Amino acid sequence: MAIRLNAFIRNQILSAVMQHGFAARERALDDEKRAIGEAVYNDVYPEEVQAQMSALPPDYLPSSSDLRVQFQGYGFNRVYFGKSRPIAERHTYNAAVVYDQDHPLHARYHKWTNAQDSFIEQRNSARAEAEAVLRSVTTLEKLIKVWPEVETFAKPFFVVSASTAVAVPIKQLNAALGLPPKSKTTEKNQ
Repeated sequence: MAIRLNAFIRNQILSAVMQHGFAARERALDDEKRAIGEAVYNDVYPEEVQAQMSALPPDYLPSSSDLRVQFQGYGFNRVYFGKSRPIAERHTYNAAVVYDQDHPLHARYHKWTNAQDSFIEQRNSARAEAEAVLRSVTTLEKLIKVWPEVETFAKPFFVVSASTAVAVPIKQLNAALGLPPKSKTTEKNQ
């Protein structure tokens, strides 16, 4: 019996394939994003300043998991460093620093931005192509025939269901339901 591809199965397979193809690169880009944020935080607040900030009473300074900065040519951006840390009051709503194009963090941010844009473009293109293949077929068997490499992601949907129908004699069922023994529906079913 052919198993039809419904929207749920298509989405599950698509999600699994996309996860398989892009999760590691996405994690690496996210790690680099946080590393850039950490580097900016350490640039804005050197170790001695961080030591002074940590010596202050708790909640004396606002805390945040990001800073607003400007990389020349990119406008204002938020850089994230992963965990909430103390920041200067004036950096709550204003840019903490402006990096010109000669600064090493500008070059690092520029490289990350290009890699992120390329990644998003490749992921969106692959997603559109995978969706087209998934929508071009109506059963799992046809999908595997057209795209054999996806079989490992489709296997969970090949379920062999044992029949759960219970054969009950009609006479006993009629007696249990209080139906007359020779009704027209009973004659048709026997």
